Amino acid sequence: NFLDKLPSPVSLLVYDNVYTKELTDRLTKISGFENVAYATSGTEACDAALSRWERPIISLEGSYHGLSHLTYKVSNGSGIDIKNSIIHLKVDKRRDQVEDPIEYNEGLLKEAKANMNLEEAIIIFEPIQSDGGMLIISEEFLKYIKEKVWEFNLKVIIDEVYTGFGRSGYILYSKKLDLKPDMVCLGKGMAAGLPSGAVLYNGEWGLPYHGALSMQGGNMATSFASLKVLD
Repeated sequence: NFLDKLPSPVSLLVYDNVYTKELTDRLTKISGFENVAYATSGTEACDAALSRWERPIISLEGSYHGLSHLTYKVSNGSGIDIKNSIIHLKVDKRRDQVEDPIEYNEGLLKEAKANMNLEEAIIIFEPIQSDGGMLIISEEFLKYIKEKVWEFNLKVIIDEVYTGFGRSGYILYSKKLDLKPDMVCLGKGMAAGLPSGAVLYNGEWGLPYHGALSMQGGNMATSFASLKVLD
């Protein structure tokens, strides 16, 4: 029985452990990222990633990134949220969409630039939206995102909470996109339903305690389960 084999769920904040070390090693090799930070959910992972840099944040209409205060504000909005420094771009191929999304977005970004500095802002998106209607980001719109990343030197976060760990047919769907993100967020299927999440990232972040983002993030039990999922 798989559950009988689970180790004790001792917090990564207490001490490092062999299962989490092995999971980190495998995730960095699979993804090409240098580091892994552990959480207990996709919401925690996205919240932590969005908090790494200063706002503003660029998101997409129809997105869902979690239920914390920040991730909820970033999710499923429209237009410009001046108070929270969040811009929601339109995505193509929406059933109820009439206007050209690129033309609309250019006007939105022009308006946003008058109120906030978009240089080195954050952009977060799902390669396949779920709450947005199971919408796969098109190659044309992905090209547009890449142009904006280059234009504003954006920090790129790809939310793979729904799609990661094989749920899209790929361990990481983001590797198909030919876009080198600064961070990738994981959750949901990562530990076969046990509370787990992670942020794959490069560079320095200054996280204490072996890279745990929360008390039980990356504990022995969930790391053991994640290794079995990868197997």
